[in-house]
Amino acid sequence: MIGFIVALSSEAEAILNHSTIISQSTVLTNKSLYRIKIGEVPAVILVCGAGKVYSALATQYIIDHYSVDYIVNIGTCGGVVGEAQLGQVYLIDKCVLYDFDLSEIDTCSPGVVPYFTTAYIPINNPIEQQFTLFNKSSLATGDRFTQSDDVALYIKNNFGCSLRDMEGASIAIVCHVNSTPLIMLKGVSDYVGSQSVNMYLKYSSSALDSIGDKVVQLAILINKYCEGIN
Repeated sequence: MIGFIVALSSEAEAILNHSTIISQSTVLTNKSLYRIKIGEVPAVILVCGAGKVYSALATQYIIDHYSVDYIVNIGTCGGVVGEAQLGQVYLIDKCVLYDFDLSEIDTCSPGVVPYFTTAYIPINNPIEQQFTLFNKSSLATGDRFTQSDDVALYIKNNFGCSLRDMEGASIAIVCHVNSTPLIMLKGVSDYVGSQSVNMYLKYSSSALDSIGDKVVQLAILINKYCEGIN
């Protein structure tokens, strides 16, 4: 079974538009959970809400309560001008918590989470080599949707990341701790900077449509992998 983690209902729709809904319920107080089939592939979708806390909580909930073989996180993200293409979908190969910083009380660099040796959170994605529909990119996660140009410079200069969101790296940490495979797809809805909000409102739908168009193909590929290991 595939477990989809999305922040927003609009992101869930990108999957639901290509699925058959089996049931809908509410978990974790007020979070929508859908049991679906994508073709013949069973899956669940949990709409976690924005931010690192809710996305981590939702990921652990799915792992604990469903026999998921793979976690999939899809959603929109901001891009760094000149480093990412507006409307493009990227397969995330590494991510970092850009707003996590213990450097003033420790010898570690910004972004390094305890028990990890670098700022980059490992992503265990066994089908990465087969899934060639999208270019790869790196993702910086923080609990901010900001129009500040300084953020774009910070994540580029300190972490070499081209994209930023509010959930990805926290999902990656939970999957790493649980040894659960993860695939993460992010569509660029805006450029980090003064026009972020206006661009998001204009381009988020088209970015999600680009992901939704590949959901069936993704589910089939994951299912083949899971059948091979079970």
